[in-house]
Amino acid sequence: KKKKKKMEQSGSQSTTTTHSTLSSSSSSSSGRRRPWFAPSTSQKQQNSVQPANGVKVPESLVFKECTEEEKERCERWTNNIVKNDPFVKFMLGHLDKAGCPVDVSKFFKYLHCPISGAFDQVNNEIVLCANTLTSEKHAGTVITHELIHAFDHCRGKVNFQNMEHLACTEIRAASLSGDCFFKNELARGNFAIKKQHQKCVRRRASLSIQAVMEVDKEEADKAVDKVWDTCFNDTEPFDYIP
Repeated sequence: KKKKKKMEQSGSQSTTTTHSTLSSSSSSSSGRRRPWFAPSTSQKQQNSVQPANGVKVPESLVFKECTEEEKERCERWTNNIVKNDPFVKFMLGHLDKAGCPVDVSKFFKYLHCPISGAFDQVNNEIVLCANTLTSEKHAGTVITHELIHAFDHCRGKVNFQNMEHLACTEIRAASLSGDCFFKNELARGNFAIKKQHQKCVRRRASLSIQAVMEVDKEEADKAVDKVWDTCFNDTEPFDYIP
């Protein structure tokens, strides 16, 4: 019998964010935009997207330098998370095994931005928006979610302009990162007797696709449905959904 990888479910996985996936690059006189994979946004911020270099990006997605105080606070949170959060430690270890080792001293970037965080596949780093993260728990949730995207990018070189590829990585990130833990869904006011986890994953993946690809709910749901069986059942690097 295959030995199960035992993971401790951490309290740091609760979240109030909805996650999107972008891959684009442009500049702004008031700040800078960068090529993003999977920025973490609030539901309100997901409503505004526009084409940029052929890819849909939120029109307000401008990144600036954060204050020293914000940076120091997030660095302290991140150091604690990397040392103590079992999910983050697990994902970092499997990025290394997959051939994408991470230098944690350089992997995290702290900026002032209108979202929660993002994975930048070009520069191979996770950006944490120091002005919007509210606690170490919040930061841990964002980091875990982005690490799932980083792992997918490492093993598969995902085409983030392909709606089905996008749907797949968003399904996996919502399912495996703790976004849809029962207590988090209950805090959002979502409760179902059966298959609450699946309903949460479908909803959050669809929201991300709607935001990034600028499509309606029906089209986003179709993309989720098309890849659902394969991607929901793909729990790598876990043996099962945590």
